[in-house]
Amino acid sequence: AACFASVGSISAWQVQADGDMARPIGVALKGRLKRHTRHHFSVIGCPHVLCSPHVLLLLAVSTLVMLVAAGPVWSIFGGAQSALPFSQHRGILQRGWEKLVGKIPGDPRPQRAPRQTVFPTISAGGFPDLDSANLQLLHYPHPALMQPCADVDSFDGTLRKFAETLRRMMYASGGRGLSAPQVGVNLRIMICNPKPSTPEFGTIFVNPRILEEGSFEDVQHEKCASFPEMRVPVKRPVRVRVQAADCDGKLFTRILEGVEARLFQHEYDHLNGIVHVDRVPDSVRERLEPDLGNLVEEYLRDR
Repeated sequence: AACFASVGSISAWQVQADGDMARPIGVALKGRLKRHTRHHFSVIGCPHVLCSPHVLLLLAVSTLVMLVAAGPVWSIFGGAQSALPFSQHRGILQRGWEKLVGKIPGDPRPQRAPRQTVFPTISAGGFPDLDSANLQLLHYPHPALMQPCADVDSFDGTLRKFAETLRRMMYASGGRGLSAPQVGVNLRIMICNPKPSTPEFGTIFVNPRILEEGSFEDVQHEKCASFPEMRVPVKRPVRVRVQAADCDGKLFTRILEGVEARLFQHEYDHLNGIVHVDRVPDSVRERLEPDLGNLVEEYLRDR
């Protein structure tokens, strides 16, 4: 609409510039077109005013603005929150867009950090020496909870021993999930069990990743062992497709829904240095500040 309005204003400007201000615009434009019957665009029936440099420049700028605006539009409708069926086509569209204007910034997955742990004695695979380390649950705001984790690259007996230790600590805390950074080990390993009363349902996820997220989301209150006595409302997709390795390095893929999907995403956030209070609106965060302040005071007092 702005383009056509500008064309009209430029047309009127050109008519007035020729001294036709006293005549109606339509009469002046008709006379002007008659005077330019030899114009090189007349063969396709194009009025001369539409071929002026001003109009061509306006069209070029409008096209550029459309291309620039396509980036944010893509980030809204082609991002990780898209529905599952559309995600199959999103990769093709995104590759085409990246070839045209370059890669779109904003990868939701944080950059991974070098392997580290809060314990000084580390085995060759990056795990603490379980015979000498006193593993314990860490509370907010311990730095290990805000640190993205590194991949596990050694699938051996040490990994299996640590996974069993993580499993026992989860059941001892009465939780339904636990991740390695919550015990001070910044490696990508976590355990989830929606039914803690039945230990056989517990699953160890090594180097997990989310392949797809469903478009439907809901808000549920979540508890976390690193935030004692706090229940935080968090909005998450109710369905995810995930991939991970077991303690032997064998890959598996699962589709999780409901409670299982929420548990996985909660623990998966820990591996990326994200805690559940990071996902709440500012209004909710303000209500949680007194409890968070108490945790900070307790952490500083115990150091």
